[in-house]
Amino acid sequence: MTYPYEFFWRGRGPSDSRSPDYHVILAEEVTIAGVTKEMIGDVMTPAQAAAAGFPLSAILGGINSAALAQVDALTADKATLQQQLATAQEAANAAQAEKAGLQSQIESLSAQLAVATAPKPTADISRQQCAMEMAAMGLISPAEMVAMAKDGTPPELVETLLQAMLEPDQSFARAAFAKATYSRSDPLLVQLMTGQPVPVEGGGTRPATADDIDQFFRDAALH
Repeated sequence: MTYPYEFFWRGRGPSDSRSPDYHVILAEEVTIAGVTKEMIGDVMTPAQAAAAGFPLSAILGGINSAALAQVDALTADKATLQQQLATAQEAANAAQAEKAGLQSQIESLSAQLAVATAPKPTADISRQQCAMEMAAMGLISPAEMVAMAKDGTPPELVETLLQAMLEPDQSFARAAFAKATYSRSDPLLVQLMTGQPVPVEGGGTRPATADDIDQFFRDAALH
């Protein structure tokens, strides 16, 4: 198959009266012993090219067709790339939406976990509940528990603390201890309880903390 291999156009300047000129080189694919080779011919004048079946109109038509084919191929490639970009953008948008949904679920679960694990508020307890919890902890005797529950008689542990207080704090503390209901927010009761001995595993005690007082109220409310 013979085809144009090279087309060289030589233009002329404005002051040159000569007509534009061009030359053509043809090539041919030749198969020898199963091997196809490109055989490139010599430079041909326009007349020689036309005589060989490649007039200027045919050469320019071939060039134009090849150029249009390349334009079509590039346009198709562009359309494919645009479609791939649109698909990738849709996937990115979907992933972003999924991420936002998961983040919302995480925040919701975190809020639920915070509520579930938050310390329960300490409700008020009765003097009887307080006495029973102190007895259960081994802080007072059964007889002291009964007397405290009945009429607010301070057990020895509390009486010692009360006597160590100055007036008028001692009288206010005795009045607070004699109440039928104890509140976690009562400052005099908190003063009496803070630092008092709390039994620990293996024997012995340690000073009560604010958390211990909270737990005491929660445990006493179960009686």
